[in-house]
Amino acid sequence: MQCHHPFQSTFGRLTRNARLAASVVGSVAFFVLSSPAFSYDFWQAGAGRADFGGTSALDGRYDLNGYMWPAQAGNPAIYNFGNLSLSADLLSGIGLSAPIVSSATAAAGNEWEKWANVSFGDTSGNPTNALVRLVYDPALSDPGRNNAETRPKLSGTQMSYDSIAFGPKAPGGNAWTADNFQWTLMHELGHVLGIYDLYQPSSEEFVDHPVVGINLPDLRESACKDNVMDRMNSSTSGNCDVAVSDYSKPATTIIDNDEIAAATWLWGSNYNQIVTGGLAYVWDNGTRATTAHHGDQNQSNGLGLWEYRGSITTTASPMFEPYIDIEFPGFVQDNFVARAYPDVPVVYAGNVGGTTERFVIEQVGWTGNFDLILPSLYTHEQHVDARIVAGLLDSFDLNPLTDGLTFQDNYRWAQVFGPVPEPATIALLGIGLAGLGFSRRHKLR
Repeated sequence: MQCHHPFQSTFGRLTRNARLAASVVGSVAFFVLSSPAFSYDFWQAGAGRADFGGTSALDGRYDLNGYMWPAQAGNPAIYNFGNLSLSADLLSGIGLSAPIVSSATAAAGNEWEKWANVSFGDTSGNPTNALVRLVYDPALSDPGRNNAETRPKLSGTQMSYDSIAFGPKAPGGNAWTADNFQWTLMHELGHVLGIYDLYQPSSEEFVDHPVVGINLPDLRESACKDNVMDRMNSSTSGNCDVAVSDYSKPATTIIDNDEIAAATWLWGSNYNQIVTGGLAYVWDNGTRATTAHHGDQNQSNGLGLWEYRGSITTTASPMFEPYIDIEFPGFVQDNFVARAYPDVPVVYAGNVGGTTERFVIEQVGWTGNFDLILPSLYTHEQHVDARIVAGLLDSFDLNPLTDGLTFQDNYRWAQVFGPVPEPATIALLGIGLAGLGFSRRHKLR
């Protein structure tokens, strides 16, 4: 089997009776074609916390360790970055008052605190020992640059602190304001948390596919409202322009699904999450990106292959073994691959109704990250429903809003994709072609 997976994998060949109440999840009615991958990058500098990493990829919640932030006393659930510090020349250099910078810093930190188990303080930190230090650099004066950057300081194989440097002007030669300073700082705090830039064509398509009926890439002006790691807020003739982040205009981008997924993977969260797509297994020049790993991949065995990555936080009382239900027609049990981080067995627990398959992580109260690679007799895909049950109940029923924001609460998350027996577009060609499709599937069986 071609699983494109870097580690020795646990091949799931076990079947057992589901020990928890079966939950059947209905399908979504429309068909979509494969297109670019779920989009986020990790940054090696700041890639999570050392007490989550363990001594190997098997005993921690990361499948690949970067330069992590050091463990804190007692390994608290919420990682506290403490108060940020300001260099003595920052305020005069950027032309903003202390209250404006303080308020913008609090707001930027609060946004990340909503989605990841992290905490940021105020701006009263000591410049000699703060974990995050805001500094002024007059050399960042090129109008064509972002004019702000995060500079990691390492201590051996771990992070020591991050300096976030600001130039005298915002990009485009615009003056710094409360709005664009907060917008920029929120972006740079993403780097502190180990998330890289998302400067890619159509990076607003963070959920793989556009809203039904909208072409890819979705460049409507309303689609600018996502991805603070892209910071795209301007438009040309009513369409988003991926090359323009206009710092003279109000910020519109937010912390969206791709960034929530990345932050949850690295830091834990109050939410469970699942996304479709693989994650690069090496640090390539300090980053690792999500990659397409679903749909028609021309496997030598003729099967379609989908990869699911996600994070689970178990909060139930009494505790139980968490499980994942995925609507997955044509599932081929003998060839699936599963891995949990920290490493415990992940087993196939059987079909729980319709085309929904269940995968159980065999440790009571387990919390961490998981990776599933599932083969199907079919190679085309559709939106599918998925559930993670681990105390928190997060369903993924994928009807995205048209403004690019699809995370609303813990009952609606980023789009999940899986196989479909036959594309609706082929069915429209007539009974003859439909018959050919049936013959092919019969042969595969």
